Amino acid sequence: MGREAESAAEAWLGSQFGRLNWNAILLFMDTLPEQKPKVKLEWYQQLWIALPIGLVAIGGAIGGGCGGAAWAINRKVFLATEHPVLRYVWTGLISVAAVLIWLVLATLIVSLIHKPS
Repeated sequence: MGREAESAAEAWLGSQFGRLNWNAILLFMDTLPEQKPKVKLEWYQQLWIALPIGLVAIGGAIGGGCGGAAWAINRKVFLATEHPVLRYVWTGLISVAAVLIWLVLATLIVSLIHKPS
């Protein structure tokens, strides 16, 4: 009886896949938004975007977290901004903000750890 159930299941699956409307699937695939090609940045643009990662050298784990987050935000902003000067202005401000956030976090953590006796 097990073999009969298997062939009945195979017959049912075959009938279900035979009913697929391939034209509708292809039409749906044609309506999907086109993927934009990845933009390759120049070396100096990559360097500018990655400047906050330098916080790892002076800030350790906190600096690495702030620097990595700033790098990710810088990349998104740099690719989304069309005006060439504003690209550098916004990403520079984001990098400065990352340094300030690192200073605040590091000061807060140090003050919590080293309470005056």
